Amino acid sequence: GSYKLLSLDGAYGNALGEFQLSIPRKVEDEDDLGRISVVVALDNGDVKYKNFLIPYTLDEGLLNWLDNNIQQGMVKKGNFIYHGPLSSPTQEMKVVQLWLDVEQGHISYAEGFPPVTNVAGEFLLDQTDAVATVTRANILSLSVHDAGVKLSIGEEQRVINVQGRLERAPSETVIAFLHSKAMQKLTANVLNGWQSPQGFADARINVHVP
Repeated sequence: GSYKLLSLDGAYGNALGEFQLSIPRKVEDEDDLGRISVVVALDNGDVKYKNFLIPYTLDEGLLNWLDNNIQQGMVKKGNFIYHGPLSSPTQEMKVVQLWLDVEQGHISYAEGFPPVTNVAGEFLLDQTDAVATVTRANILSLSVHDAGVKLSIGEEQRVINVQGRLERAPSETVIAFLHSKAMQKLTANVLNGWQSPQGFADARINVHVP
């Protein structure tokens, strides 16, 4: 096997890491598939370069969701770990983890729902689960606190769950969220007649999309 230290500096940020490669002695040996291990620490990066860190061998549905929905943001700090076989890797045989401390993020979590913008928080990818823990963010012009976005992808389930808290949110903006295309579909348009031209509201958001 071989072991190398990595030091990279570019538009994606400053990266320092370790790379280890173990090649099987016999290609036909089914018990020795070889191993590759990569550990990278990232500073001052940009989310748009996330595909340089996320291996294409992940679940296709998860890769598509990450590519289409995690659209922008600045990475203050991040860490990436990949450990798995060289050939024919299955999901159970590898370890994939990505952690990012993000500011000015933008997440489009589900079709038809307003995106979460100006996100400050942490993003964690662990195997087939992606979780965003949000300190503060905006949905439409609503200020959201203590929010979370979780995507679970497995053989039997693909679930998105979004939670958040609103404090003194303008009532008309809350109503605009309830009238969004996706909410109308979920509520069969029963909220279309709701109106609140003035005032404020405290509320919690909990969206569960299978």
